[in-house]
Amino acid sequence: MKTYNILIYLFIGLFLLSCKKEESLNNKGEIKFYVNKAGNSKLKAYLAEPHLSYVLVTIENSLAEKVYDMEKIELFNFSDYYISKSLTLQVGNYKLTQFAVLDSAGKSIYATPVAGSPNADFVSHPLSIDFTITKDAYTYLVPEVISTDGYFPADFGYSTFTFDKIIIRKLIAYYPFNLNARDMSGNGYNGVVYGGIGYGTDRLGNLNSAFVFNGNDNFVILGNNFDIPEKSINLWFKCSAFLTGQLNDINYLYSDDNHNLYYGLNYIYIRRYGSTERLYFAVNVATGNMQNLDSADFNYNQWYNPCITVDKNYIKYYLDGVLLNSYSNNVNYRSNEGIANVILGSNRVCQNQYFDGSIDDIRIYNFALNDQQIDSLYNNLVPVLKK
Repeated sequence: MKTYNILIYLFIGLFLLSCKKEESLNNKGEIKFYVNKAGNSKLKAYLAEPHLSYVLVTIENSLAEKVYDMEKIELFNFSDYYISKSLTLQVGNYKLTQFAVLDSAGKSIYATPVAGSPNADFVSHPLSIDFTITKDAYTYLVPEVISTDGYFPADFGYSTFTFDKIIIRKLIAYYPFNLNARDMSGNGYNGVVYGGIGYGTDRLGNLNSAFVFNGNDNFVILGNNFDIPEKSINLWFKCSAFLTGQLNDINYLYSDDNHNLYYGLNYIYIRRYGSTERLYFAVNVATGNMQNLDSADFNYNQWYNPCITVDKNYIKYYLDGVLLNSYSNNVNYRSNEGIANVILGSNRVCQNQYFDGSIDDIRIYNFALNDQQIDSLYNNLVPVLKK
């Protein structure tokens, strides 16, 4: 009898604990930020400009822990104000400790000064600003901002207006395609397969170790768009045939292009001009501005290793460990439509422009690989920054 009683109490205890945990996970609300165009005459004139695109915020909880650290949030432009996308937070008390308004290039145009800073007297409520999140409800904040033009960051109580984080250089996604589209970097950016991908032999002779695209209706959507200021995209492919009759005579291997991209589009594809097909690289290329477009010859049924690197100054294209060309990184282009994440084997809306061949070993890094690292990947040496 005692044993039964203990088991009953244990079950009840676990049930109550489970209910409390579920209740805790569901105790969430959301916050949005307004930026008024009216009020401050100095502010109003500039906010009438259409190119303000983001707010950047830092939020701390009641334990002074950063729950959002320099988080960039998209702004929507209405007739008299801007409003941000919402952020989700657990129910509780918080402080807004940093707030800036950025243009489409990521430049800080306005900021809210911190209490005690030289510019704090220009606003009624300098940072930090306390707010509370309640369950299943929106909280709205309207921080007062002033122009950063002509001021130093210290005038606002900030250390910088560029808001760059210290980035640990690492492999952020890795897809070996061994019978699945899992991200083996440990970051969880798993892909989703559509249309029944086949499995083939990779460049090293390993069976069932590469994805085979049929050029008809299959593609893969990866678990992120990897929209970061510096990156490297490294993959292997083998083209079986060029598909005629596709839109603009293009067959896409790698497509990353949609209206939410901040740092611009990225493409790797095969295109036919006349009777010749070539491999193309395109980062921030748009109609009327083809300055970053480059191409290379390739043979069918042969493995190749294209690589794109992007940093704050340059875009570089490599093929089989060899640098093809380098371009200044000074523009950001994106399309008005497209799936939110990277697509393999089709275009940005997953319709038409399919790829016929194999793709394998996609690696995404959060920094620009150097020549030696790219050569190491091409020669199948120890993977760069293997996790």
